[in-house]
Amino acid sequence: NDKFGYIKVNKFGETTYPELLIALAQLNQKDCSGLVIDLRGNTGGLLDNAVFIADIFIQKGTIVDIIYRNGYKKSIKAQDEMLPLNKPIVVLVNGASASASEILSGALKDYHRATLVGKKTFGKGLVQKVVPLPNQTGVNITIARYLTPNGTDINKLGIKPDIEIGNDYDLLIDTKNDVQLEKAKDILNDKNRIRSAKK
Repeated sequence: NDKFGYIKVNKFGETTYPELLIALAQLNQKDCSGLVIDLRGNTGGLLDNAVFIADIFIQKGTIVDIIYRNGYKKSIKAQDEMLPLNKPIVVLVNGASASASEILSGALKDYHRATLVGKKTFGKGLVQKVVPLPNQTGVNITIARYLTPNGTDINKLGIKPDIEIGNDYDLLIDTKNDVQLEKAKDILNDKNRIRSAKK
């Protein structure tokens, strides 16, 4: 609507990051007072794009930790030169939000940068690699796992939203009765009232 922006991220592909930057620029021109990022049904994709997008909203600190099988830990940090988007954010998730979606939503939740609304995410926190074998076959090997900035292992556990509401998959079809999106708008209204009262 005229007050809030809405961005649906269907997957984290090669063009997701630049497309999101364009969408955010359009929202800034409209001077929206809040943003809804819809990750429902987003099963993941490229890790780098999830990190780049998280970096827009998180000014400093770890975005995700990657723990390898040998115990080596790699921390991917936010870049200080990125300018954060200083607007209230609500992220919509459900049981089909997985992998890169959980990296983004987990980072935004851990830093209290966004309120998560919906149902618990899928719980895919593994890094896997396909090793080719003879006769056009292969084996999928787990080489590492993801942890959120607070050190939470999400694999097979998922991320519990701040506000659990609505059904899970049917809301992807029933757009006329999207209680999760309506709740997101209520939250943004409340956050803006609080911000106005503090000024």
